[in-house]
Amino acid sequence: MQSQNYCGFCNEPVTDPTTKVCSKCAQPVIQVSQPPQSERKCGCGMTMVITQDGARCGRCRNVVFDDTAENRARIETALGKILRISFIQMFSGVLSVVAGVLLFVFASPHNLHWPNTSGAPIWCGLVVFFAGVTGFLCTKQERSIANQKQTIMFYWWYRLMIASCICCGQGIAWAAWGLGQCVGDPLCKFYETDLVAIQAVNVVISVMMFVASIFGITVYCHAGKYFGTCGSRRC
Repeated sequence: MQSQNYCGFCNEPVTDPTTKVCSKCAQPVIQVSQPPQSERKCGCGMTMVITQDGARCGRCRNVVFDDTAENRARIETALGKILRISFIQMFSGVLSVVAGVLLFVFASPHNLHWPNTSGAPIWCGLVVFFAGVTGFLCTKQERSIANQKQTIMFYWWYRLMIASCICCGQGIAWAAWGLGQCVGDPLCKFYETDLVAIQAVNVVISVMMFVASIFGITVYCHAGKYFGTCGSRRC
């Protein structure tokens, strides 16, 4: 039997044998002797007939993510991890803001050098807090990789976690810098115990926020294909 070109998504014959891409759905055509019969359903909800792996869905333009019970369970597992990390980020972000306010209120009246009065833990905590809020809102969206709102939130959660890691590193460095600026200063010496205690709390909180953000980035890299942020060129 003579081979016939069929589009793997539309299940429509392609009359021109030189055509490599379907004009209807822009997917690569496949050459078979009869129409493809293996039906698949992408996680975005599109049902298609396709025989090849690694192809992009005609609706969400992501690599076809089969809508199976196993994959739906993986999505729920990923969302559970995102939710837990988001709660940790929001909690630690609030702690960082509170500790930053305490440091600013304590150091400013005594003029304990600029790094200690910069308010770094405050804006660092706000970045991490908003990262947690974004991740939390992402988990409350419809479970579908065709949901562009969820995809955008998931992507910006990732971007905010990168910013969080940078902020936490700066927070730790500035805490050490602030303490270093006080070495040999008689005024700092008088308040040394309180200053060291507050900066130690800031460092512990910064490390907690940094670890939470690293775990979040790991989840993003592992679960990106569940949310439409990872295509065939990146997975």
